[in-house]
Amino acid sequence: MSLNLTIVNSSTPSGMSDFQVISAIIALCALVLGIANAYFHWKDKQPNIKLDAYEFVDSAHSLTSDPERVITIRGYNSGQIPITISSYSFFIPSKKIGHSIGKPYSTRVLPGAYCERWEYSDKIAKVLQPRSGTIKIIACLIDESGRWYKSDPFEFDIDQALKGTKGKKIWTREELGMKTPMGRLDKIKETVRRWHRRKYDPPDLWKLWK
Repeated sequence: MSLNLTIVNSSTPSGMSDFQVISAIIALCALVLGIANAYFHWKDKQPNIKLDAYEFVDSAHSLTSDPERVITIRGYNSGQIPITISSYSFFIPSKKIGHSIGKPYSTRVLPGAYCERWEYSDKIAKVLQPRSGTIKIIACLIDESGRWYKSDPFEFDIDQALKGTKGKKIWTREELGMKTPMGRLDKIKETVRRWHRRKYDPPDLWKLWK
């Protein structure tokens, strides 16, 4: 008696060859990549501003010889279309209440460009009264279409803002991480300034022009 055995290849579905399976996988991958590419292309075309807010003691914004506590709102247009900002505000995250501070802020921010607005801390603290102590607030820029661009929540000491700046350190923009793009001449001045303040080999100024 003879025994006939039929070997079935279980690695591929019935009726499909290895080539067909590979082709189906490639087609599926191409579909996923196409959808992802379309999504990122659509996202790049949407208005988008990355917003940061800092509170620090500064003398450049003071109307007198004394330094002032200020909050700076700095937005970067990371999209591909210009955005027209019409106003700015601050609000408390838990309350969802907006506190409009200062005058309407109108500016046009091109792709890859920055915009900046600042406000006195004591002025914001007076608006937030009768609250006291340290709270978290969010800074916001609003464009002409009503879209809001928000910063991350940051701590704001109402009592300290009302007391003023006596005995407080004056922070530089570099110490706060707020580095603004500089031209070649500004880079040379900054390098020379650091050279006078720190002990290191003289800078190669020629490299700065390349």
